[in-house]
Amino acid sequence: MSKEDFHDVKKALYANIDLQNIVSELKTLIRIKSVNPNGPVAAPGTGERDIAEYYGNTMRAIGMDVYYYEVAKDRTNVFGYLYGTGKSEALMLAGHLDTVDGTEEQFQPRDDGHYVYGRGACDMKAALAVYLEVARIVAASGLKLKGDLIIGGICDEEFEMIGSRYVGLRGPRAGQCIIGEPTELQVAPSNKGQLCLFVRTFGKAVHSSVPEEGINAIEKMMKAIAALSKYHEELRARTPDVHCGTASFNTGTIRGGTMASAVPDFCEVEIDRRLLPGETTDQVYREMREVLDEVAFTDPDFRYELSDPTFDVQANMIAEDEPVVQSLLDSFVENTGLARRAVCLPYGTDAPNMGCPTVICGPGSITQAHGKNEYCEINQMMKATKMYAAAIVDLLL
Repeated sequence: MSKEDFHDVKKALYANIDLQNIVSELKTLIRIKSVNPNGPVAAPGTGERDIAEYYGNTMRAIGMDVYYYEVAKDRTNVFGYLYGTGKSEALMLAGHLDTVDGTEEQFQPRDDGHYVYGRGACDMKAALAVYLEVARIVAASGLKLKGDLIIGGICDEEFEMIGSRYVGLRGPRAGQCIIGEPTELQVAPSNKGQLCLFVRTFGKAVHSSVPEEGINAIEKMMKAIAALSKYHEELRARTPDVHCGTASFNTGTIRGGTMASAVPDFCEVEIDRRLLPGETTDQVYREMREVLDEVAFTDPDFRYELSDPTFDVQANMIAEDEPVVQSLLDSFVENTGLARRAVCLPYGTDAPNMGCPTVICGPGSITQAHGKNEYCEINQMMKATKMYAAAIVDLLL
């Protein structure tokens, strides 16, 4: 097929995009409460079961073959297939079905002609609605794809990512994947990882009237925090990754002691360490132990413990010359008029778990995610539809 033919096919697909259909689907998806039931505070509801059922039924109505995978009770992955001839690897468009919790009002979507408002609007039900429109226009076109087009709705991104981990272990398999997390359509072949864990210090509890008889775990934690702050400074001084910059370290919570009149024998902080591509969990634990062992060397009463990870998502990095990345970069320039540039996301995503080269690119801004007045720009949804449709033509025809 000539370059002109590819252009004509894309143009024909673009002409069949129904923007109002995308908006309507997004509003329907927002109304389905798919709040992640886990996390610091348990949330009521049925997890992703109801939205997975709706999403599957909608894909089936488009003409896709649909499969459900129960990852855990009420935690469902759903995948729809438009089958190709098998002459090329599959392309997957995937995204998470779950959202964080919200007020009743946030689950009642509204639009003003420019934006759609509601819980999950940008994170990431806008992309899920766009996927359905992409599948609809491709199915209606009668195009003979060389590889399968797979549309996936995945559970549990907002907590432990059991849905994408399941995909990585058990499938379905694709040659390349796009995840439409909100990037304002920027193309991100890389993102930082995230490792969270507790650092605990221990002391000896006595009455506060004789503090010299005890060992104050909070004071020991102060030494640990001071040493870890220097570790953060050292991370920031390292040679930055060309796309992702530097790693970082943050102390996010602290808890210790039971009353003012007792010397505390326990203190803990939860830390968040952002990982660069190539860094591993074992490496971070080794570095932190080296830092804290130095404190213990100078203070014989300093005792500490590192917990197992409370959150462990590796960084993602795929080559910029991957066909899916090149296609999206071309479309980004075409649809936005901005410079051709790949970016790194500072937050973790499902991408490293998917079992194939995966790029992040989607409508909406991460600054809106989880916000009280979450929204997604309608015009960006239109552009995202064109970008995904172009990728299907580029990779599967």
